[in-house]
Amino acid sequence: MAQMGITKINFYSDMANRVARHIVSDLVQKGEDIYIQDWTDLQLKYVTDDLAQKIRVFGSANMANIS
Repeated sequence: MAQMGITKINFYSDMANRVARHIVSDLVQKGEDIYIQDWTDLQLKYVTDDLAQKIRVFGSANMANIS
């Protein structure tokens, strides 16, 4: 694929790695027990932030057309 200037971008793996790093960092900084609802709230926050950043980077911001 790369011969034609097209490269596969694995969004999921990149997002999962970034989100995991943020969560681990938060857990280390917090230094106390964490409950499952805290974990899922962190996941949602970091997935949303990561996807919003990718949308901005790839120029897709405000391009949705819902008809």
